[in-house]
Amino acid sequence: MKLKYTTAPSLAAVDADKLLSDGKLFVILDIDNTITEWRSMDISKEVLEWTQNAMQKGLTLFLLSNNHDHNRSSQLAQRLGAKWCKVPHKKPSPKAFECALDNMGASAEQTVMIGDQLYGDMLGCNRCNITGILLDPISPREAPITRILRVWERLCGRKVIFRRENTEVL
Repeated sequence: MKLKYTTAPSLAAVDADKLLSDGKLFVILDIDNTITEWRSMDISKEVLEWTQNAMQKGLTLFLLSNNHDHNRSSQLAQRLGAKWCKVPHKKPSPKAFECALDNMGASAEQTVMIGDQLYGDMLGCNRCNITGILLDPISPREAPITRILRVWERLCGRKVIFRRENTEVL
C-alpha cells in the first residue's frame, strides 16, 4: 500500500489557513516528537502559538498518542486547549482514529492527522481516509519501539531528520 501524505518540517510550518481553505475543521495531533519531546511536558513557544492560532481560526484539536501515560496526555491537552480522551486502541488501528473522530463529532473528510511517524500516524490515518501531514520528529530521544519503527521508515525510503528545536519552552 502506498501511503498518501504531505510533509512539513514542523508544526509551525503547517498553514492553518490552508487547512481551513481545504475544508479541514479538525486536527488530530500526535504527542511525542510532534508537539513535544518523548516523555516531556515542555511545549515550545512555537507549538503553543500554532495551537492557539489554529483554535482561534476555528480548528478543533484532538491529541491522539500511543503513550501509556494518560495523565501526561490529559495535562498536555488541557495546556493546549485540545480535546483528549483515553482511546482503547493504538495507532495505526482505524479504531483509534474513529474514536478521535467520534469524540470531536468529525468526519474523515474534515480532518487532518499531524504526526512524526509513518507507521502509527500516516498508515493509521490513511486506513481511515484522513489526510496526513508528516513532520520531522523533534528529537532523537524516542521509545524503544519507535526506534525500531524508524528502521522500517528508512527501509521505506524516508530520510529521518530530527529537528531538535532550539526554541523557547513554556
